[in-house]
Amino acid sequence: MVKRVPYAAAGVAALLLLPAAGTWFYLNNIRGTYVFLLAFSLVVAFTPAVIWFAYKMKILDLPDSRKIHANPIPRIGGLAIFLAFMITVFRNFRFPPEVIGLLSGALIIFIAGFADDIKSNSAFLRLGAQLAAVAALIYSGVYIKFVPIFKYSLLLDYLLTAFWVVGIVNAINFLDGIDGLAAGLGAISGLCFFIIVFLSGQKELAYLLMAFIGACCGFLVFNFRPAKIFMGDSGSSVIGFLLAGFSIIGVWNSHNRVIGAAMPILILGIPIFDMIYTTISRVINGSVKSVKEWLEFTGKDHFHHRLLNIGFSQRSGVIFLYALNLILGLSSVALLNTTEAVAYLLLVQAVFIFLIIVTLMRTGRKLE
Repeated sequence: MVKRVPYAAAGVAALLLLPAAGTWFYLNNIRGTYVFLLAFSLVVAFTPAVIWFAYKMKILDLPDSRKIHANPIPRIGGLAIFLAFMITVFRNFRFPPEVIGLLSGALIIFIAGFADDIKSNSAFLRLGAQLAAVAALIYSGVYIKFVPIFKYSLLLDYLLTAFWVVGIVNAINFLDGIDGLAAGLGAISGLCFFIIVFLSGQKELAYLLMAFIGACCGFLVFNFRPAKIFMGDSGSSVIGFLLAGFSIIGVWNSHNRVIGAAMPILILGIPIFDMIYTTISRVINGSVKSVKEWLEFTGKDHFHHRLLNIGFSQRSGVIFLYALNLILGLSSVALLNTTEAVAYLLLVQAVFIFLIIVTLMRTGRKLE
Protein backbone atom coordinates (compact mmCIF):
# COMPACT_ATOMS: atom_id res chain seq x y z
CA MET A 1 0.00 0.00 0.00
CA VAL A 2 2.78 2.43 1.03
CA LYS A 3 4.66 1.75 -2.22
CA ARG A 4 1.66 2.98 -4.18
CA VAL A 5 1.69 6.39 -2.50
CA PRO A 6 4.25 7.95 -4.90
CA TYR A 7 2.24 6.73 -7.91
CA ALA A 8 -0.94 8.20 -6.44
CA ALA A 9 0.92 11.45 -5.74
CA ALA A 10 2.23 11.53 -9.31
CA GLY A 11 -1.33 11.10 -10.59
CA VAL A 12 -2.61 13.88 -8.35
CA ALA A 13 0.22 16.18 -9.45
CA ALA A 14 -0.49 15.45 -13.12
CA LEU A 15 -4.16 16.30 -12.64
CA LEU A 16 -3.34 19.48 -10.73
CA LEU A 17 -1.00 20.63 -13.49
CA LEU A 18 -3.86 20.56 -15.97
CA PRO A 19 -5.11 24.10 -16.75
CA ALA A 20 -8.70 23.14 -15.89
CA ALA A 21 -7.70 22.00 -12.40
CA GLY A 22 -5.95 25.24 -11.60
CA THR A 23 -8.87 27.23 -12.96
CA TRP A 24 -11.34 25.31 -10.76
CA PHE A 25 -9.37 26.06 -7.59
CA TYR A 26 -9.00 29.71 -8.58
CA LEU A 27 -12.69 30.15 -9.34
CA ASN A 28 -13.61 28.62 -6.00
CA ASN A 29 -11.22 30.98 -4.21
CA ILE A 30 -9.05 28.18 -2.78
CA ARG A 31 -5.84 28.97 -4.62
CA GLY A 32 -3.78 28.42 -1.46
CA THR A 33 -5.08 24.86 -1.18
CA TYR A 34 -4.14 24.24 -4.81
CA VAL A 35 -0.60 25.54 -4.34
CA PHE A 36 -0.09 23.45 -1.20
CA LEU A 37 -1.45 20.24 -2.79
CA LEU A 38 0.65 20.67 -5.94
CA ALA A 39 3.91 21.20 -4.04
CA PHE A 40 3.10 18.36 -1.62
CA SER A 41 2.20 15.84 -4.32
CA LEU A 42 5.23 16.74 -6.45
CA VAL A 43 7.64 16.12 -3.57
CA VAL A 44 5.99 12.80 -2.72
CA ALA A 45 6.18 11.79 -6.40
CA PHE A 46 9.79 12.92 -6.91
CA THR A 47 11.41 11.64 -3.70
CA PRO A 48 11.39 7.87 -4.48
CA ALA A 49 13.12 8.62 -7.79
CA VAL A 50 15.68 10.74 -5.96
CA ILE A 51 16.25 7.90 -3.47
CA TRP A 52 16.81 5.46 -6.35
CA PHE A 53 19.19 7.89 -8.06
CA ALA A 54 21.18 8.46 -4.85
CA TYR A 55 21.68 4.72 -4.30
CA LYS A 56 22.57 4.27 -7.97
CA MET A 57 25.19 7.04 -7.86
CA LYS A 58 26.26 6.21 -4.28
CA ILE A 59 25.42 9.70 -3.00
CA LEU A 60 24.93 8.52 0.54
CA ASP A 61 25.41 9.88 4.05
CA LEU A 62 27.66 7.30 5.68
CA PRO A 63 27.55 6.66 9.44
CA ASP A 64 30.42 7.93 11.58
CA SER A 65 31.12 8.93 15.18
CA ARG A 66 29.59 12.40 14.73
CA LYS A 67 26.29 11.11 13.31
CA ILE A 68 23.38 9.27 14.89
CA HIS A 69 22.20 7.06 12.00
CA ALA A 70 23.53 3.51 11.69
CA ASN A 71 23.08 2.82 7.96
CA PRO A 72 23.95 4.70 4.75
CA ILE A 73 21.11 7.05 3.80
CA PRO A 74 20.61 9.02 0.54
CA ARG A 75 21.47 12.68 1.17
CA ILE A 76 20.10 14.62 -1.80
CA GLY A 77 16.46 15.03 -0.77
CA GLY A 78 16.85 18.74 -1.38
CA LEU A 79 16.57 17.97 -5.09
CA ALA A 80 12.94 16.86 -4.66
CA ILE A 81 12.11 19.83 -2.42
CA PHE A 82 13.67 22.36 -4.78
CA LEU A 83 12.12 20.94 -7.96
CA ALA A 84 8.65 20.73 -6.40
CA PHE A 85 8.82 24.27 -5.06
CA MET A 86 10.09 25.74 -8.33
CA ILE A 87 7.57 23.90 -10.52
CA THR A 88 4.74 25.03 -8.24
CA VAL A 89 5.95 28.62 -8.32
CA PHE A 90 6.37 28.70 -12.11
CA ARG A 91 2.90 27.17 -12.52
CA ASN A 92 1.16 29.69 -10.30
CA PHE A 93 2.92 33.00 -10.00
CA ARG A 94 3.82 36.19 -11.76
CA PHE A 95 7.37 37.39 -11.25
CA PRO A 96 7.84 40.84 -9.78
CA PRO A 97 11.48 41.76 -9.05
CA GLU A 98 11.26 40.56 -5.44
CA VAL A 99 10.22 37.05 -6.46
CA ILE A 100 12.86 36.93 -9.21
CA GLY A 101 15.49 37.85 -6.63
CA LEU A 102 14.22 35.21 -4.19
CA LEU A 103 14.15 32.45 -6.82
CA SER A 104 17.54 33.45 -8.25
CA GLY A 105 19.08 33.34 -4.80
CA ALA A 106 17.44 29.99 -4.07
CA LEU A 107 18.87 28.59 -7.31
CA ILE A 108 22.38 29.71 -6.34
CA ILE A 109 22.00 28.22 -2.87
CA PHE A 110 20.64 24.95 -4.28
CA ILE A 111 23.44 24.50 -6.83
CA ALA A 112 26.11 25.11 -4.19
CA GLY A 113 24.37 22.81 -1.70
CA PHE A 114 23.80 20.03 -4.24
CA ALA A 115 27.45 20.19 -5.33
CA ASP A 116 28.44 19.92 -1.67
CA ASP A 117 26.14 16.90 -1.18
CA ILE A 118 27.84 15.11 -4.05
CA LYS A 119 31.39 16.07 -3.08
CA SER A 120 32.22 18.21 -0.07
CA ASN A 121 33.41 21.69 -1.03
CA SER A 122 35.34 24.28 0.92
CA ALA A 123 33.56 26.34 3.53
CA PHE A 124 34.45 29.57 1.76
CA LEU A 125 32.95 28.32 -1.50
CA ARG A 126 29.66 27.73 0.31
CA LEU A 127 29.91 31.12 2.02
CA GLY A 128 30.61 32.74 -1.35
CA ALA A 129 27.47 31.16 -2.80
CA GLN A 130 25.44 32.41 0.16
CA LEU A 131 26.74 35.95 -0.31
CA ALA A 132 25.98 35.74 -4.06
CA ALA A 133 22.41 34.74 -3.17
CA VAL A 134 22.22 37.74 -0.81
CA ALA A 135 23.42 39.96 -3.64
CA ALA A 136 20.61 38.63 -5.85
CA LEU A 137 18.10 39.55 -3.15
CA ILE A 138 19.51 43.04 -2.64
CA TYR A 139 19.70 43.69 -6.40
CA SER A 140 15.97 42.88 -6.66
CA GLY A 141 15.16 45.30 -3.84
CA VAL A 142 14.80 42.72 -1.07
CA TYR A 143 16.78 43.86 1.95
CA ILE A 144 16.17 44.69 5.59
CA LYS A 145 15.04 48.28 6.04
CA PHE A 146 15.65 48.77 9.73
CA VAL A 147 18.44 51.30 10.27
CA PRO A 148 17.23 54.92 10.69
CA ILE A 149 18.07 56.99 7.62
CA PHE A 150 21.46 58.72 7.61
CA LYS A 151 24.49 58.84 5.29
CA TYR A 152 25.50 55.17 5.58
CA SER A 153 22.14 53.65 6.55
CA LEU A 154 21.70 51.84 3.23
CA LEU A 155 25.10 50.17 3.55
CA LEU A 156 24.25 49.08 7.08
CA ASP A 157 20.90 47.70 5.86
CA TYR A 158 22.78 45.67 3.23
CA LEU A 159 25.24 44.34 5.81
CA LEU A 160 22.40 43.49 8.19
CA THR A 161 20.64 41.64 5.36
CA ALA A 162 23.77 39.61 4.59
CA PHE A 163 24.28 38.80 8.28
CA TRP A 164 20.63 37.73 8.69
CA VAL A 165 20.40 35.58 5.55
CA VAL A 166 23.77 33.86 5.99
CA GLY A 167 22.98 33.30 9.67
CA ILE A 168 19.56 31.73 9.03
CA VAL A 169 20.87 29.56 6.16
CA ASN A 170 23.60 28.10 8.37
CA ALA A 171 21.34 27.88 11.43
CA ILE A 172 18.84 25.67 9.57
CA ASN A 173 21.72 23.68 8.11
CA PHE A 174 23.11 23.05 11.61
CA LEU A 175 19.70 21.79 12.78
CA ASP A 176 19.47 19.16 10.05
CA GLY A 177 20.87 16.42 12.22
CA ILE A 178 17.87 14.35 13.24
CA ASP A 179 15.06 12.79 11.21
CA GLY A 180 12.30 15.22 10.28
CA LEU A 181 13.63 18.20 12.22
CA ALA A 182 14.64 20.72 9.54
CA ALA A 183 11.67 19.99 7.28
CA GLY A 184 9.22 20.11 10.19
CA LEU A 185 10.59 23.36 11.61
CA GLY A 186 10.54 24.78 8.09
CA ALA A 187 6.87 23.85 7.68
CA ILE A 188 5.87 25.24 11.11
CA SER A 189 7.84 28.47 10.63
CA GLY A 190 6.37 28.83 7.16
CA LEU A 191 2.87 28.29 8.58
CA CYS A 192 3.36 31.04 11.17
CA PHE A 193 4.63 33.42 8.48
CA PHE A 194 1.63 32.44 6.34
CA ILE A 195 -0.91 33.22 9.06
CA ILE A 196 0.55 36.69 9.55
CA VAL A 197 0.83 37.64 5.87
CA PHE A 198 -2.59 36.18 5.05
CA LEU A 199 -4.31 38.07 7.85
CA SER A 200 -2.51 41.25 6.84
CA GLY A 201 -3.58 40.92 3.19
CA GLN A 202 -0.25 39.98 1.57
CA LYS A 203 -1.85 37.39 -0.69
CA GLU A 204 0.97 36.70 -3.19
CA LEU A 205 3.49 36.07 -0.42
CA ALA A 206 0.91 33.89 1.34
CA TYR A 207 0.64 31.70 -1.75
CA LEU A 208 4.44 31.45 -2.04
CA LEU A 209 4.50 30.31 1.56
CA MET A 210 1.88 27.64 0.85
CA ALA A 211 4.13 26.24 -1.89
CA PHE A 212 7.01 26.19 0.59
CA ILE A 213 4.93 24.54 3.34
CA GLY A 214 3.60 21.93 0.91
CA ALA A 215 7.14 21.02 -0.20
CA CYS A 216 8.35 20.67 3.41
CA CYS A 217 5.34 18.56 4.44
CA GLY A 218 5.66 16.32 1.40
CA PHE A 219 9.29 15.61 2.23
CA LEU A 220 8.35 14.62 5.78
CA VAL A 221 6.53 11.59 4.33
CA PHE A 222 10.00 10.12 3.68
CA ASN A 223 12.12 12.04 6.19
CA PHE A 224 10.26 11.58 9.48
CA ARG A 225 11.80 8.83 11.59
CA PRO A 226 12.79 6.35 10.35
CA ALA A 227 14.09 8.49 7.50
CA LYS A 228 14.46 6.95 4.07
CA ILE A 229 16.31 10.01 2.81
CA PHE A 230 18.06 13.12 4.16
CA MET A 231 17.61 16.53 2.57
CA GLY A 232 21.33 17.34 2.64
CA ASP A 233 22.80 20.83 2.28
CA SER A 234 20.80 21.31 -0.91
CA GLY A 235 17.62 21.03 1.13
CA SER A 236 18.46 22.62 4.47
CA SER A 237 20.25 25.58 2.86
CA VAL A 238 17.34 26.25 0.49
CA ILE A 239 14.84 26.03 3.35
CA GLY A 240 16.95 28.43 5.41
CA PHE A 241 17.36 30.85 2.50
CA LEU A 242 13.67 30.87 1.65
CA LEU A 243 12.68 31.44 5.28
CA ALA A 244 15.16 34.31 5.51
CA GLY A 245 13.86 35.72 2.23
CA PHE A 246 10.22 35.45 3.27
CA SER A 247 11.05 37.20 6.54
CA ILE A 248 12.50 40.16 4.62
CA ILE A 249 9.89 40.39 1.85
CA GLY A 250 6.97 40.33 4.28
CA VAL A 251 5.66 43.55 5.79
CA TRP A 252 5.35 42.60 9.46
CA ASN A 253 4.51 46.02 10.83
CA SER A 254 4.91 49.19 8.79
CA HIS A 255 4.37 51.46 11.80
CA ASN A 256 6.63 49.95 14.46
CA ARG A 257 10.10 48.58 13.80
CA VAL A 258 10.31 46.73 17.11
CA ILE A 259 7.16 44.72 16.40
CA GLY A 260 8.24 44.20 12.79
CA ALA A 261 11.59 42.80 13.90
CA ALA A 262 10.17 40.73 16.77
CA MET A 263 7.85 38.68 14.53
CA PRO A 264 10.47 36.86 12.40
CA ILE A 265 12.88 36.64 15.35
CA LEU A 266 10.28 34.76 17.40
CA ILE A 267 9.28 32.48 14.52
CA LEU A 268 12.90 31.58 13.79
CA GLY A 269 13.90 31.61 17.46
CA ILE A 270 14.99 27.97 17.68
CA PRO A 271 17.57 27.99 14.85
CA ILE A 272 18.78 31.45 15.93
CA PHE A 273 19.26 30.31 19.53
CA ASP A 274 20.88 27.01 18.57
CA MET A 275 23.38 28.73 16.29
CA ILE A 276 24.29 31.41 18.85
CA TYR A 277 24.58 28.98 21.76
CA THR A 278 26.64 26.35 19.94
CA THR A 279 28.89 29.02 18.38
CA ILE A 280 29.66 30.58 21.76
CA SER A 281 30.15 27.15 23.32
CA ARG A 282 32.53 26.03 20.58
CA VAL A 283 34.57 29.23 20.72
CA ILE A 284 34.88 29.01 24.51
CA ASN A 285 35.95 25.36 24.51
CA GLY A 286 38.30 25.89 21.55
CA SER A 287 36.49 23.65 19.06
CA VAL A 288 36.41 26.43 16.44
CA LYS A 289 38.95 29.21 15.98
CA SER A 290 38.01 30.67 12.59
CA VAL A 291 35.06 31.27 10.27
CA LYS A 292 36.23 28.32 8.16
CA GLU A 293 36.22 25.97 11.15
CA TRP A 294 32.82 27.32 12.22
CA LEU A 295 31.31 26.56 8.83
CA GLU A 296 32.88 23.10 8.58
CA PHE A 297 32.52 21.89 12.17
CA THR A 298 30.04 19.08 12.77
CA GLY A 299 29.39 17.70 16.20
CA LYS A 300 26.79 16.37 18.60
CA ASP A 301 26.44 19.57 20.61
CA HIS A 302 23.24 21.01 19.14
CA PHE A 303 19.98 21.31 21.04
CA HIS A 304 18.49 18.18 19.47
CA HIS A 305 21.59 16.15 20.38
CA ARG A 306 21.39 17.33 23.99
CA LEU A 307 17.72 16.27 24.14
CA LEU A 308 18.77 12.78 23.10
CA ASN A 309 21.43 12.80 25.81
CA ILE A 310 18.89 13.48 28.57
CA GLY A 311 16.58 10.66 27.49
CA PHE A 312 14.41 11.91 24.63
CA SER A 313 13.96 9.53 21.72
CA GLN A 314 14.55 10.93 18.24
CA ARG A 315 10.82 11.09 17.60
CA SER A 316 9.90 12.68 20.94
CA GLY A 317 12.78 15.16 20.65
CA VAL A 318 11.58 16.29 17.25
CA ILE A 319 7.99 16.64 18.46
CA PHE A 320 9.21 18.65 21.48
CA LEU A 321 11.02 21.07 19.14
CA TYR A 322 7.96 21.26 16.86
CA ALA A 323 5.85 22.27 19.87
CA LEU A 324 8.39 24.86 21.00
CA ASN A 325 8.57 26.30 17.48
CA LEU A 326 4.77 26.52 17.36
CA ILE A 327 4.61 28.26 20.76
CA LEU A 328 7.11 30.92 19.67
CA GLY A 329 5.41 31.24 16.30
CA LEU A 330 1.99 31.80 17.82
CA SER A 331 3.55 34.47 20.06
CA SER A 332 4.60 36.17 16.85
CA VAL A 333 1.08 35.93 15.43
CA ALA A 334 -0.21 37.57 18.64
CA LEU A 335 1.82 40.67 17.73
CA LEU A 336 -0.45 41.43 14.77
CA ASN A 337 -2.73 43.69 16.80
CA THR A 338 -0.77 44.77 19.83
CA THR A 339 1.59 47.38 21.20
CA GLU A 340 5.35 47.75 21.33
CA ALA A 341 5.25 47.03 25.07
CA VAL A 342 3.68 43.62 24.42
CA ALA A 343 6.35 42.92 21.80
CA TYR A 344 9.05 43.54 24.40
CA LEU A 345 7.23 41.31 26.89
CA LEU A 346 7.01 38.45 24.37
CA LEU A 347 10.70 38.82 23.55
CA VAL A 348 11.51 38.70 27.26
CA GLN A 349 9.31 35.60 27.54
CA ALA A 350 11.28 34.02 24.71
CA VAL A 351 14.52 34.83 26.53
CA PHE A 352 13.27 33.02 29.64
CA ILE A 353 12.20 30.04 27.52
CA PHE A 354 15.69 29.84 26.05
CA LEU A 355 17.28 30.17 29.49
CA ILE A 356 15.36 27.03 30.43
CA ILE A 357 16.66 25.45 27.23
CA VAL A 358 20.23 26.41 28.20
CA THR A 359 19.72 24.42 31.39
CA LEU A 360 18.61 21.42 29.32
CA MET A 361 21.57 21.79 26.97
CA ARG A 362 24.06 22.03 29.83
CA THR A 363 22.51 18.94 31.41
CA GLY A 364 22.77 17.16 28.06
CA ARG A 365 26.40 18.17 27.76
CA LYS A 366 27.24 16.65 31.16
CA LEU A 367 25.70 13.36 30.04
CA GLU A 368 27.70 13.10 26.80
